[in-house]
Amino acid sequence: MVVVLGVWAIAGAAVLTHPDKDVIAGAAAFDFVVTASLVAHLLRLPRWATTTTFIVGMVLAKLAVSHALVLGVIVEACALISLVIRKRHSVIARLLATELRILAMLVVGWRKPAPAITVHKTNGWSLYAGVFAFLIAVETVPVHIAISTVAPTIAWIASALSLYSALWVVGDALALRHGGLRRRGDLLEITIGLRHRASIPVSDIVLVSRCEATSLAVGEPNVWFRLRTPVTVESMLGRRRTTSALALSVDDRDGLAALIR
Repeated sequence: MVVVLGVWAIAGAAVLTHPDKDVIAGAAAFDFVVTASLVAHLLRLPRWATTTTFIVGMVLAKLAVSHALVLGVIVEACALISLVIRKRHSVIARLLATELRILAMLVVGWRKPAPAITVHKTNGWSLYAGVFAFLIAVETVPVHIAISTVAPTIAWIASALSLYSALWVVGDALALRHGGLRRRGDLLEITIGLRHRASIPVSDIVLVSRCEATSLAVGEPNVWFRLRTPVTVESMLGRRRTTSALALSVDDRDGLAALIR
């Protein structure tokens, strides 16, 4: 709740100190309506808190500035939320949900992750992600200069997409850092960042040395499961598939074996 209140405080200060600047007012309205509500949802606050945050945010945004930009932000936010809620299984809704999760990870993903059997260290994916993000950021500058001599607008669009791609890579790496394998009661919960998610009854798991399996590994797998009962795996963009064997890359194989026992 402190994070939500912090977002509200920053956005409110921006509106009160710069009421005559449309861009700042619009950005603050977006924070009121979207960011605070999204943070409340991601932090798993009670539903009444998330709903109240969104409704009061719309009211305050409208009262703070009556520019058309604010109305546009409110309408867009309502449309987005309606799409995700009513058609959450559509391709567009799944795509939006994935993008929002990536952006959320850029905000909250730096905190210390909860204990789990992690999946991001063995194959050094964090290093790869850092190198990719660095190369994208470095190459964006000369590409922007080269294109801007011919088409400035296209240069800015290309640069924005490149920088967003770098942020996407970082968000994916942070999501992997917070993922992993956790045991909750009789279930083994598998969360490979935003890429894959599944819950498996521990009694159904048979560890094997190697087999033909659906790979959820980050890089080369080092653990294979056979399952007595097929399980549904939810992948990025909400895709689902059923499998009877899984391959994973985990950072602590002995710890995983103990977790299953």
